[in-house]
Amino acid sequence: MLKVLVSCANGTGTSLMMKKTTENVLKSLEIKDFDIQTCALSGCEHSAVNYDIIFCPVNFIDMFKEAIDKGVKVIGIKNILSEDEKIEIYKKIVKNVGSDLIIKTHPREVTNYRQIFPENIVYDKPVPLELISLVGIQFAEVYTLFSTAVLNLPNNTKVNWLGCYGCSKLKNKYGTSIDMP
Repeated sequence: MLKVLVSCANGTGTSLMMKKTTENVLKSLEIKDFDIQTCALSGCEHSAVNYDIIFCPVNFIDMFKEAIDKGVKVIGIKNILSEDEKIEIYKKIVKNVGSDLIIKTHPREVTNYRQIFPENIVYDKPVPLELISLVGIQFAEVYTLFSTAVLNLPNNTKVNWLGCYGCSKLKNKYGTSIDMP
């Protein structure tokens, strides 16, 4: 059995997309006996030696030095979308939802959404959504492409999974839906 590890910062959002792509590639190569696991970068460096192949963001390959030294193939993946493509997706969402939309950026986000969406409130502090929820701030409705941070919101929060919304590049790569946990 081919053992594959797919890793991203939190082991949830990006790794689910990479997992789907990996499954598709292995099936297209007629490899049937495989097991794909996902994990957060911070929690899998030591167990990585137990896999045959690891996919991770290209800038984190060095975290798997121990696995590489033991013969594990580590493959770095570059960003799926360009900055312009990402902004176009968000522009479509804002256009459909309106100026009442509060934009909460990812803690490692570098895009200046305040400049791009001056009519919207932008919360761009490097605070994970999970912590905002823990201090009692609640949302009636949230929109996300792939972030599984919304899974930690109260059950009465309406979550709009947009997946490949308005982006043919993502639809071509991942299909029209991605299974979310």
